[in-house]
Amino acid sequence: ALWPAVQRPTMLSRATHFIRPFASMAATGAGAGARGMDVWPVSKVRQQFVDYFIAKEHTHVKSSPVVPHNDPTLLFANAGMNQFKPIFTGQVDPASPMAEWKRAANSQKCIRAGGKHNDPE
Repeated sequence: ALWPAVQRPTMLSRATHFIRPFASMAATGAGAGARGMDVWPVSKVRQQFVDYFIAKEHTHVKSSPVVPHNDPTLLFANAGMNQFKPIFTGQVDPASPMAEWKRAANSQKCIRAGGKHNDPE
């Protein structure tokens, strides 16, 4: 291994390291408004995210159903990229609008399930 076991960064420690500086800026709880912070509902955060990428010339793709209708390999959407699977596997119909996408943005509804293969070590 390149890193000694004691110093090896984990996915969780990297995420915590990234998020920690922003924690003090979080506007959550009833006291956020009293501190002069705008409290954004989740729908506004989601829309700001999508609008940013639309402004950067990404095609907005609506969230697909949580239970996929056209993919028998999935019981439910477990990641935001599931609806782009035909592109990644090279199975997209060349006549489909999906074949013309160069950049895409969405906020995909999904179900995250923990377990042996999904949890960071």
